[in-house]
Amino acid sequence: PVTKDLQSPLFEKTRDDDKPGQSYEDKMFMKQMDNEFVRDSEGSWVAPLPFRVPRQPLPSNRQQALHRANMLDASLNRNPVKREHFLTFMSKILRQ
Repeated sequence: PVTKDLQSPLFEKTRDDDKPGQSYEDKMFMKQMDNEFVRDSEGSWVAPLPFRVPRQPLPSNRQQALHRANMLDASLNRNPVKREHFLTFMSKILRQ
């Protein structure tokens, strides 16, 4: 019985020996994807957002978003062709 244990492949070197293993977070992510990665009723794939637990609150970006919206509005008001292209594109996106 002892010689059988000494001949086991426990200490054999493999090509995967130098590869890092999955972290705890990697394993949790894979488990979440296995459980929640699904096709919806229209056939599109839907995946959850892999937030860490506890989830860190994101800072408010309201001021930056408002500034960017105002800059876009001013840009579209200066260029009627650009405005028309933008409105056509957004109409198609929102209809889907």
